[in-house]
Amino acid sequence: MNAAAICLKRTQSMLEKRFTLLDAILPAVFNRLRLRLRVHRAYFAESGKECFVVTVTNRSFTRDLEVTDVWFQSDRQIPVLQPQRPLPVRLKPEECWETWLPVAALPQRVLQQALTLAYARLSNGAVVGSKPNTNIPNYGIVSGTTLQPRTHAAV
Repeated sequence: MNAAAICLKRTQSMLEKRFTLLDAILPAVFNRLRLRLRVHRAYFAESGKECFVVTVTNRSFTRDLEVTDVWFQSDRQIPVLQPQRPLPVRLKPEECWETWLPVAALPQRVLQQALTLAYARLSNGAVVGSKPNTNIPNYGIVSGTTLQPRTHAAV
């Protein structure tokens, strides 16, 4: 065997090992649980009630996720329970679901940080914290419902 053939054989062997490693790693990366939790402040057009709107999005590529609990954390947990938005909810990949909590339900002292105080628990026990939702239209509907759409305007 000449030097070029030996070099080619080594290169093929290294590539096979790397592809074997990628075959083992990639499914774990792309199949992992990924939930995005965003919060923005808005008014409901019908009632004028000011609320924190919590948007939960399944960012997994292939897996459904089940959200069992949503709450705001201050000195205690303040559950986000809306009869129109029952929990648990199962989200398909890239599907989102929204619920809300009236601003008045939170203590005054935490309102400044409220956009980062929401949490969601998945059926496997994992807990995800929220970030402010800054990429929202000025006017829209609450997503993920078969009920009559409730319009709300962002603050």
